[in-house]
Amino acid sequence: MLEAETMKDASSQLAPDQPAQPKRKRNYTGKRWGSGKRPFAVKTLATLNKSTHAARYAFSLMARLLVDQGGIENASTAQRQLAQHAALLGLSIEDAACKIIEGEGAQVDMTSFMALINCQRRCLEALGLDRKQRDITPTIAQVIAEIEDKRVEKAQAIDAETEATA
Repeated sequence: MLEAETMKDASSQLAPDQPAQPKRKRNYTGKRWGSGKRPFAVKTLATLNKSTHAARYAFSLMARLLVDQGGIENASTAQRQLAQHAALLGLSIEDAACKIIEGEGAQVDMTSFMALINCQRRCLEALGLDRKQRDITPTIAQVIAEIEDKRVEKAQAIDAETEATA
């Protein structure tokens, strides 16, 4: 009896275009994310707002690390992931270092600080500490196209010169 009265009160507060009964909960069983749990939206760095100083610094550091590896376009997925992790660790390390320098060292756990540094070092070692030069050697097709362009320019210059004297 109490439930019926509650439903009646709830249905009187609804707008005329809304159903009187509440929506049924969706059953998420059988989904690959787990049984009975609602699937979650995955956040990625690509979807974050990059307008904060911390985000700009992290993405700048990641780009510089990838440039040192021969260019962003030549980096493998694993290298991109390592650079991303090393950049985020670098951001955390610099934040903690600034706190120490500003006299807020009591807020920084030195064991965690040293663990961050060690973890970043291992990421950087896996990524490669030496700078790799990007291969800028032109291909044979590029060399042939360049020679052909020079030949055409030279022929056009000769034609323009002969027309001017004629």
